[in-house]
Amino acid sequence: MRVTRIPYLRFNIGPNSDNELDRISQIEIKNIAICQTCIFSNRPHLLDRAYALDHCVPRMNRAERGSRGIEKALTESCHVGWIAGPTDYAAVIQHIDGYNALRAWHRRHWSNRTLELVSRNIKAVREHFNLVQYGRRY
Repeated sequence: MRVTRIPYLRFNIGPNSDNELDRISQIEIKNIAICQTCIFSNRPHLLDRAYALDHCVPRMNRAERGSRGIEKALTESCHVGWIAGPTDYAAVIQHIDGYNALRAWHRRHWSNRTLELVSRNIKAVREHFNLVQYGRRY
């Protein structure tokens, strides 16, 4: 990346197509076709760490939550980004919303953990809630 002077290369979740936001133009560097864009996105990417520490980190807006502050600040200050693949190249990655997937996993497993805890401590649960079964008091 340093030889080609590209500090950042992102992978798209959709095809590399020109639109009002990206304004894509295809270029070739060392016989490799990539697209140049005006957006510095926080999608999965390769990044020159030294460049990022010197140029990107000082420009990040930490007041805004999540990646929005990063993307907005870097797009406004850098005005350039690079995307893997030529124009109309198919999506390289599939976006999976990890936050929602993690919440769903917790919901599925929370009930199992609760039942396991209750079954291990059934006598204490019965005493605490004053439970009666078949006319007997436990």
